[in-house]
Amino acid sequence: LAYNKPPISLKGGSFLPMQSLIQSTMEMPKDTLILNIYKGDQNNEYTYYEDDGAGFGYEKGQYYKRSFVYDAAHRTVRLAEKKGAGVSKFKHVKIILHGFEPNDSFSINGQMTHFKQDAVALLTPISNFDPQGVANPLETEVVLSHVVKFSDQKIELQY
Repeated sequence: LAYNKPPISLKGGSFLPMQSLIQSTMEMPKDTLILNIYKGDQNNEYTYYEDDGAGFGYEKGQYYKRSFVYDAAHRTVRLAEKKGAGVSKFKHVKIILHGFEPNDSFSINGQMTHFKQDAVALLTPISNFDPQGVANPLETEVVLSHVVKFSDQKIELQY
């Protein structure tokens, strides 16, 4: 373990949603939610939540919320139907699978789906002036990825 690289530890079955960089809640991210999913042996559930970040509309149901469920026994990942009257700011979700095998077969909502090999880096230099950014090459991980429409309906991935 290098002193200049903080460890990232995530439990198998975990979800790590990410978006493009924004400077404030007044700024909109790009239209794709990045959903990192880590293969594991235990079930897990995550509650995903969005609101406008500005007012109190969430008190009147103006939010977008859904459960993400990792079911290890049934080899299923489910993004449940949305709750709340809000609309997501995202139009697509890029599903990134960590620890899954490229020769696994995948289906989304019953349709066979091809996940391509991809490379991701969870930690990137802060700027060109980051002393660690020049001294150390960007470390990437080989993953599987696929982009789907981020609908309000249930999305179920079977592997």
